[in-house]
Amino acid sequence: MDIFSAGCLVVLIEISKSGGFGGLAVTSPAKSVTLADLPEARAQALCEAFDPAALRALSDGLATPGRADTLTYEITVTDHAGRHPFVLDETQLSPHMLDLIDDVLVGK
Repeated sequence: MDIFSAGCLVVLIEISKSGGFGGLAVTSPAKSVTLADLPEARAQALCEAFDPAALRALSDGLATPGRADTLTYEITVTDHAGRHPFVLDETQLSPHMLDLIDDVLVGK
């Protein structure tokens, strides 16, 4: 059974980050991962974490105001319903989610 027959609708995840660090602007090129190209367990973990409903709930939460050197992540999830873009501040993301994002950005 593959992840799609198990209920995962996420096909593609694209992530880029921008923001400041020590007064310097940081921007990373967008990276993407196609879930069908990953081992099933890894694909399922990413599918659950980057489910559009879960990201929508995170984006509805308020970012911590006035925090210096904050990174912003632009995440676009493509599923069978289309593309779902989100912009999330690092203060809205759990350490586990930040680790998953870093894995996608470095190609793990």
